[in-house]
Formats: sequence, structure tokens, C-alpha cells
Amino acid sequence: MDILDLEDWEVVGKPAMEEGELVIKARYTVQPQSCPACFHPELYRYGVANVTLRDSPIRGTPVRLVAAVQRFKCKDCDITFKQPLKGVVDGWRMTERCAHFIKHQAMMDTFVRVADHVGCDEKTVRGIAAEHIAWADNGYLPQLPEWLGIDETQIQGKMRCVITNIGIHKPIEMLESRDKKTVGDWLRRFDDRSMVKGIAIDMWRPYRDLAHEFFSGVPVVFDKFQVVRMANYCMGRVRVRLGKT
Repeated sequence: MDILDLEDWEVVGKPAMEEGELVIKARYTVQPQSCPACFHPELYRYGVANVTLRDSPIRGTPVRLVAAVQRFKCKDCDITFKQPLKGVVDGWRMTERCAHFIKHQAMMDTFVRVADHVGCDEKTVRGIAAEHIAWADNGYLPQLPEWLGIDETQIQGKMRCVITNIGIHKPIEMLESRDKKTVGDWLRRFDDRSMVKGIAIDMWRPYRDLAHEFFSGVPVVFDKFQVVRMANYCMGRVRVRLGKT
């Protein structure tokens, strides 16, 4: 059984556990056919360099891949270069499947826990996740739902507006702020807002103003938490006033 299971790679020797990590020595079997600079076909071997790469965990154990990379020298232009490696992300020094694993896990867990699981630095996970988020954000085209929810949550001490699709219980967008201009600019992106049948908000007045401005005639309801909170607040004031008399 090939424990590595990477196309055109072969394991060299027996995998071993070192400092809580599974260390696999391997080599890439496909050789370059020409010089990458001048495309001259005549090359000769110029030593071997060991390159350490991260691979996706195996059975919950971090994997360190030690690749024996062949170096070559061109007989025509005299440059030296390393053997190109398929399935490897050079910028992050890891396999493509490891990068994919990090992208997926970073959306569900903390960067520190993912880094500990993979055996890499937390900054590496943060960088890969940031690239993935930017890519996903560029291709994301939010749509207004029939049942629109406008609320907020606090992140790093700042209130952020959260736009949700109440009908399917999913978030649509999170905005930098909950102020009237930020939310209004987001709603203004949609020329057609006729599909919205109802809006649920809290008692934040800018939300009420925007609901009437952009969705005239559409029913607006306060979520029950706000109603109960305000009812309790008013009952409390009455109780205190009556208690004093």
C-alpha cells in the first residue's frame, strides 16, 4: 500500500514518527525534458537537495514530507535549477492537497487549531485562508431573499451588520458597520428589490428608516427578543415607580 498516494511520487524507505509527526521520505519520479530558460534538451544532474514539505494529516497525525529533489544544469546556458514538483504549492512549501485541507478546515475551526493539526505555523494557515476568502469573495454574488433579516453582531468590539435569509436560516452578507450609510449602500446595489415579501429587524432606528426607504409597503416586524426585552424594561420601570409610592 502506498501511504503517500501522490501521483508520480514514490516513498523512499520506511515512514517514521519523529516528535509527534509522521516523516515520509519520497522522490518525484518525473524528470524535466528541457531547460526552463532556453529549452535546450541536454541536461545533466547536479546533485540532490532535500526539501521539507507539509502534507495533509494522516489518521490525525501531522505529516512532514522530505522530498529528495534532483538538481540539474543546462549544457547550453549553464543555469542550474531544481526538478519541478507536481502537486506542490511552492509559495507555501506544502502539497496542493494540504493547502486544500487547510482552506476547508480554516472555515470551520480556529487558525491555531488547524495549524496544530497540520503541523505548520498559524501565520501560514492565516495566509492560505485569506487567499481563499478573497477568491471566494470575488466570485460571490449575493441575492435578496423573500424574507430578509437585518441584525448585527459584535466582533472585536465593533458592531457589524449581518444580512440573513430568514427563509432558509443562512447568512447572506456581513458588513463592516451597522450604520445607516453602510447598510444603505449595500441595499442600493440591488436595482430590483421586488422579491422581498417581509423584513425582520431589531429596534435600531436606522434599520427601520432603511426598511421604509427601500421596501415601501413591505411588512416590517421586530424579532420577538426585542419585543420581550422592551416589554420587560417597561414593566421594570412601572414596578419601580409603583414601589416608590
